[in-house]
Amino acid sequence: MQKAFRQAFSGIFHQSSQTKANRPIFQNILPRTTVKLEGIDLATTPTYPAMNRRKLLRWTMASLPLAGLTQEESLAMPPGRLPAQWPKDSLSQSSLQHHYTLFTSLCHRAALPFQDETLARAELIYQLLHAWRPSAPPETEFVTTSRSTVDHALFLTRLLPTIELRRDNGKWSLSESVAKPIPVTTNLPRIILIRYPGESDRLELGELLVTAPCESTFLKLPDGSDVGVPVRVTPAAIVRGRLFEANRKSPWPGRVWALGSDGQFRHDKAFAGIGTVSEKPVVFRPAWRKLPFFYSNGTFEVAVPPGKASFTLERGFEHELVHLDLELKAGEIREVSLTGKRIIDMRDLGWVSGDTHVHWAVNAWDENEDPELLRLVQRAEDVRVVNNLTLYQWRPKRPFTKPDHAPMGPLKSLCDEDYLVQMGEEFRNDNQYGHINLLNLREMIHPISTGPGSGGDAKALDYPINKTIIEQARKQGAVVCEAHNLGPFGSSAVPIHVVLGLCDCLDQLEPQHYYRFLDCGFRIGLGNGSDHPARLVGCCRVYARSQGPFSFANWVEGLRRGRTFTTSGPLLFLQVDDTQIGDTLNAHTGQVVRVRARALSRKPLGTFEVISNNEVLKTTHTEKTEHRFEFDLPIEQSRWITARVARGDNFDALSGPDIAHTSAIYLTVDDKPVFRPEAADWWINNIRQHRERLRLTGNFATEEQRQEALAFADTGIARYQSLINQNRG
Repeated sequence: MQKAFRQAFSGIFHQSSQTKANRPIFQNILPRTTVKLEGIDLATTPTYPAMNRRKLLRWTMASLPLAGLTQEESLAMPPGRLPAQWPKDSLSQSSLQHHYTLFTSLCHRAALPFQDETLARAELIYQLLHAWRPSAPPETEFVTTSRSTVDHALFLTRLLPTIELRRDNGKWSLSESVAKPIPVTTNLPRIILIRYPGESDRLELGELLVTAPCESTFLKLPDGSDVGVPVRVTPAAIVRGRLFEANRKSPWPGRVWALGSDGQFRHDKAFAGIGTVSEKPVVFRPAWRKLPFFYSNGTFEVAVPPGKASFTLERGFEHELVHLDLELKAGEIREVSLTGKRIIDMRDLGWVSGDTHVHWAVNAWDENEDPELLRLVQRAEDVRVVNNLTLYQWRPKRPFTKPDHAPMGPLKSLCDEDYLVQMGEEFRNDNQYGHINLLNLREMIHPISTGPGSGGDAKALDYPINKTIIEQARKQGAVVCEAHNLGPFGSSAVPIHVVLGLCDCLDQLEPQHYYRFLDCGFRIGLGNGSDHPARLVGCCRVYARSQGPFSFANWVEGLRRGRTFTTSGPLLFLQVDDTQIGDTLNAHTGQVVRVRARALSRKPLGTFEVISNNEVLKTTHTEKTEHRFEFDLPIEQSRWITARVARGDNFDALSGPDIAHTSAIYLTVDDKPVFRPEAADWWINNIRQHRERLRLTGNFATEEQRQEALAFADTGIARYQSLINQNRG
């Protein structure tokens, strides 16, 4: 059971643990072709299918995944490109869709140790049937996806109680093969699978719930009828617990994982009815997952089946995991205590954790969530700084501006000497410029959203451009964070803002894009945030090196200066001589510097690397939870240096658990920063894609507005070209 728990635990930091190849990222939406665009060869880069402006606008709005989609809106998304003739040796389209519903419904109705694997199989089906592609997927993909679907369905029947039905005189009954009673516990729902006769690839979900001792119970079938099922009923065991922290006398909040002998994670009843902390959507998909843990304010009472049970206390990334295995009798009441302690106190070392991107709203996004619940979650997750961002979301008949617990500035009722909550704003343009997080604002900036999608219907104006908002925010002393990687379609205003010095921080950015910015000589740091309620608060966070006492001003200044690392688990340290992350060391040719890097995690590290100028200087793969590098580096050229760690080959901390990446240390020789012309060329091509989509689909009230937006893109292109010219030769 403990092994099953640890397997489940490895993937739940994020509400989705899709592989990089399958996760829905903006830049994978467009086809790849070779065209000439205003004299620039865009070979192997995204461009657009031949269509007029109106069709392209509709396609743009339909294809762009919006974090604020409801489940109903997600289901209304258009299907993918399907073949005219269905591939042989493949499940039918309806069967594949049925399995998608089966897998995702199972993950929503019950928290099981194999939840991540089940959602990964569902994602393969979604990619096949619904992901936009320029042409239909190859036949081999249908065959392999069908096989993996059937294999996983068979895997589920081995792990979950499964009954087979037969039809007698128009009524369903159990087949003769169902002999053994199914173990159930009073008042605890037990998820089972239902197999129908003659349909070996079709399974349905069922749920058994009994409230008193009995030998059989009725199971409600999907068609509304019911069938009697033999059961063996035992009373539940009750576990009452208290959570402590080593340096605190009173109970303290945390996450609790309670895995019962029936293989289901169980929840305390205290917050079980609050969806915000008991379930989460799968981002950009018509699917949900039930969280396998529950939040506790320091005490809990949970009912589990008798037998072996496993309890684990978790707090943030700086605390050890505390495990407790129990053997429980039916009807027993057991009292337990779990005491955690910090592996390391990052704040004492000057590093303060924060989530740059929280909307403390219900899962539907359109209502404020209780701020006292945020107090609990923030302390359970041990996120020192939370930025609670107000946004505007247009929806037909129900636009809203949320969360709006307080004006810009500190949410004073939630702040104390250890934890801070600050109100901020996410300014959003979905189809053209991207989203920006405005931290440390004194007053809200309007409009909060522009353009189709977040800002309005298909006619909503893409104006003012993000530059106007940034300039207003800068006058207030705000820190500007680009919110979502490279924004819409992987080509937006982000690289323009970077080259013009209009942004301070790059949130949720993929490492390869970060390296391209560093290769252009830019000194800018990484940030990160969860985008709650899309994900769990603090699932991906940024640590900022702060100078002086603990305060929001000092934390946000560390963010502004790029003294940061982002993480979904491991903690990273990097130093070159006495120079730390975000700082610059002026060196000379022939100088030898000492590089020191350290990675620390609660779980095996995996691959740990030091990267410089796109070169791996040091690498190791280790199953240990801590590793250090220390080596001499002769200086022959200007360099940027970063460190990264991951259990797989993806170093994007937003993409899954147990990944971390530092911002850069800059080594300059003769005051010349690193520069690679191919990186600047890449950004020029990227901006040209943005400009062309803007020209084709941008909504403006006047021609002057359109020309202003296009000219801003041209300015970015010209600035990158100027860098190339300056460094030529």
